[in-house]
Amino acid sequence: MHHRSYVLAGVGTALAAIVSGCPGSPNSQTDTNQSPTDTTQVALDQLRLGLEPVATGLSSPVGMAVPDDGTNRFFIADQTGKVFVFAADGTPRGTFLDVTGRLVTLQTDFDERGLLSIAFHPNYAANGRFFVVYNTPLLPQDP
Repeated sequence: MHHRSYVLAGVGTALAAIVSGCPGSPNSQTDTNQSPTDTTQVALDQLRLGLEPVATGLSSPVGMAVPDDGTNRFFIADQTGKVFVFAADGTPRGTFLDVTGRLVTLQTDFDERGLLSIAFHPNYAANGRFFVVYNTPLLPQDP
């Protein structure tokens, strides 16, 4: 329970920092002589946040990435071992990657293992490189 509180507090702090620098916000910085390390604060009651679903039908989404390739597609990593690709409007475009056969067997009630993230190389459009983090079973020689 404490972990969740810290995460929410961290998100709130990050959002406050982002919004405070937005043009038109009550505390936006317009003085170009200010140092980039200057910080401002905005009261949490001034923040207006909303959530909008971008994809459905996932088991345990753990991360999302958007490659800088001009397509505006987004990719969602699901803890169960698949990365799904979606068009910019949220239309599913299929499975991009499936590592389910390489994963450690996941517990059905709760597990922190599995496919944990995806990231795209900054030059993905030219080189096609991407990276995933996932848990595999131990090998016999592993400690």
